Formats: sequence, structure tokens, C-alpha cells
Amino acid sequence: MLNSTLNSSQEVASRLLIVQTDLMTALEEFPRESTGIKILAQKMSLSDKTLKRIVKGTHTPSYQTILKIYRYLLGTKNDRETVLSMPHSLSTLMKVEHDNMSLLDEEISFTDEIDSLLKNDSIFRAIYVETAAGKIHKNKIGYDFGQHGLKVLEKMVQLNIVKEIESDFYTTSVNRGSLSPETAYELSKYLLDNKFSSEKSGLRGENFYSLYFESVNSDTYNEILKIDWESMQKKKALLSNKDNIGNIKLWTINYTDTLSGELIYGDSKEVLQ
Repeated sequence: MLNSTLNSSQEVASRLLIVQTDLMTALEEFPRESTGIKILAQKMSLSDKTLKRIVKGTHTPSYQTILKIYRYLLGTKNDRETVLSMPHSLSTLMKVEHDNMSLLDEEISFTDEIDSLLKNDSIFRAIYVETAAGKIHKNKIGYDFGQHGLKVLEKMVQLNIVKEIESDFYTTSVNRGSLSPETAYELSKYLLDNKFSSEKSGLRGENFYSLYFESVNSDTYNEILKIDWESMQKKKALLSNKDNIGNIKLWTINYTDTLSGELIYGDSKEVLQ
């Protein structure tokens, strides 16, 4: 067990060093490091504090942050291209932890442009969710969203985000959103506001929800994050098995955070999970 923990810590430290080195190389283009951090953080959609901590080696970036960094460093917008082009140990992390299970499928393209549409267009968001979970009939879109909804559907077909699989039935196509944390929040909010059923919650086996508020120490908080991560991995394994495909359109959210915006570990080298 000790060796396993040690190896895991070494892998995390090695990944952090790679990201640090690549960021330091990028910062050499600027006359002052502080100016470079401010400019790079803005271009990478990160906070100055977050980027500074990573550069100083006092905080380990999540896989979402690593993607943001390397999209800019590599000049890519397709997540699959980004992952295939980044250092091997980092791409291995992406394969394990990225929420999009088909990230490295050569036929699928994950782009941050779609994220913008998901965050800003509620009808686009609704159609994207329905088609990602299965097929939907054109008449249903017209009934729910009118002519504007049909125009959004047409645009999504043109962008190869959805495709017609049989007469007037549509499902997801090869272009997908990269699902940044901000996009995941908007999708989660849409699902909770529009798809959560309190009536089902009174019937066993129809749905599941839980909500907790508590004060814990840092070790316990980290253990809860580990449980969430392991739960997500088990769900992904089930959902990636083609034998499990059926007619029930599922949505599930996995999220834990503190009630404070402050970092738990500050500038220490403690690593979550």
C-alpha cells in the first residue's frame, strides 16, 4: 500500500513538473513573469492566482486545467488533438479522468466552440442534451421550441453536432462540446431546473438524490472527493459498455464543493485524490 501511494505521488509530481516546465518556457517570451502570468491566464481562461500557483509548483492542476493550458500552448481547439499532442504522461491522465468517454475516438471531435453555444443558448442546450442521451423526433423539437427550435436544429445539423439517423429522428453526431466546468454547470442547472422530478422521488427505483451540509477536516473532505471520483469511474464504465445501451434517457450529476471560495490547501503541495 505504501509503495502504491508513493508511486501515485511520484506520478503527480512528475506531471506537475512537466506542466511547470512548459509554462516557464511560454513565460520566457515576456519581459516580466508577473505580466506573462496575467496575459497567459486570460488567454487560458484561468485566474492569475491559479496559474501562478502552478508555475511555482505549489498546486497541482486538475485535468480540466491542464486541457485549458495545453489548448493554448499547442494552439488547438479540438480536445482530442490537444490530448494526442501533449506529453505522454499527461495524455494518459486525460484518458482516465476526462468526462467525455470517447475523447480519443478518431471519429469524434471535442471543441470549445460548442461550449460557448451550450452556455449561451438555452434551446441549443436542450436539444444537445436530448440528442446526446438518444434520439429525438423533429416534431418534438418543433412542439417544445417552435420554429426557432427547428432553426437551431438545422444549424446543429450544419455544424455536424447532430445528425438525422432515420426519417425526422436526430441524435448526436461527431462534433461535441469539451464540457468545461463552466459548461457542465450550465448543463447541470438546466437538468435540475427542467428534468428533476420530485414526484418520482417518492417512488422507489424511479430516481435518486442526496444533499448534505457539514463541517469536516481536510482529510475527510479529501476522502469524500475520492468517493465521488470512484463513483464517477464506475458510472463511466457502465455507460461506455455498448451492451448497456437502452431506451431510458439518463442524466446524472456528481459534484462536491465547499461553501467557501477559499482554497483548502492554499500553497501547500498536498494533492487532492
